[in-house]
Order: sequence, then C-alpha cells, then structure tokens
Amino acid sequence: MRTPARIHAAFRGFTLIEMLVSLVLFSAVGMALVMATGAGQEAERTVANESNASRSLRTIARRLTDELRSSSDARITVEHLPDGNDRLRFAVPIEVGTVLDWGVHDASLGAEEATHNRPGWSLCYTVESTTQNGKTTRRLLRQELDQTGALQRQRLLLERVRNGTQTPPGFTVRKQGLLWEITLSTEPRDGRGKGIQEVFHVQARNQN
Repeated sequence: MRTPARIHAAFRGFTLIEMLVSLVLFSAVGMALVMATGAGQEAERTVANESNASRSLRTIARRLTDELRSSSDARITVEHLPDGNDRLRFAVPIEVGTVLDWGVHDASLGAEEATHNRPGWSLCYTVESTTQNGKTTRRLLRQELDQTGALQRQRLLLERVRNGTQTPPGFTVRKQGLLWEITLSTEPRDGRGKGIQEVFHVQARNQN
C-alpha cells in the first residue's frame, strides 16, 4: 500500500506532465485558430474590395455607354497607346441656342444653361501610366478637351488598370461590325484576388 507521500508525489508528477502536454496542445490549437481567423478576415476583405471595385467599374461602364451611345461613328476616334491600352475621344450632340451641334455638355461648367454646352469640345477616356521605383501604375481618366485639344477638366475614374497587352487588357476599344466593343479590367488589389473585368458593347445612335 502506498504511503500518502508517495501518492502525493505520483499525483504531482502526473499533473505536471499533463499540464505541459495541455499547454503544447492548446498553443498549437490557438495558433491554428488565429491563423485561420486572420486568413478568413483577409479573404473577406479581398472579396469586399473586389465587390466594391466591381460596382465602381459597372458605374463607369454605364456612364461611358450612355455618352458613347449618343455620339456617332464619324465623331469617334481611337488611338492606341504605347502600353497597348487605348485612348477614346468623341463628341456628343449639344444645343447652342436653337442650333444642334457637337461638343461637350457639362452642367458644372457654369451657373447658366448657356455655359453648359461647349461646341467643338470633346470627351476623352484615356489611360495614364506613371512609373515610380521601377513600378508602373495605370489610371483611367475622363477628360474634357477644348477646341484646340487642350485639357480643361479631368476626373480619375479607376486605378490599377491593367497593361493593354495583358489578357484581359486594361482599356481597349474595338469596332465589331456596328458595335464598339470595350474591355476594361484592373489588377487585383495588393496582388490578391483576380481583379475585375467588364466587356460591354455600344452602338452609336447618330449617323451624322
């Protein structure tokens, strides 16, 4: 029969080993939970970022579609940029007094209706590339150009636009029969995810 001292020693030794094993197991499980939670949160942020970017891209596509649809093929020009992306320039129908003309309509150009329509002006959607520390970034811009082609207004629409030689390309405009096919895509944020892409088709209503 064991003496009380021996029983106490055996119990104390077993408890110490058990605690050490438990600590190792709990540490491993805790680390796994922390890593899983972090990965889940990161994946959730990636999905949320791409979802927001996708909504923004669709908004841009709708605006460009509406503006380009009101133009005519004769007023649309496409210039290929060095990085393979495109520069789209066109005019839309406006009223100058009681006369129909071509140019740009922008309600922010002045307080009076007469200043909102600018004949001879044109809209331009283009990709601007900048390189810093060996890294090139591209942005899609919407510009308003005057009669001489000088830039009067500019708005940033989309960042992280892809290179035009990639698949899919960043911003390209191609004539496909009666339609203009426009491709717009971005790089994934921070290298995570697949980025976003939209391909849409527009037919100019006016023939003059």
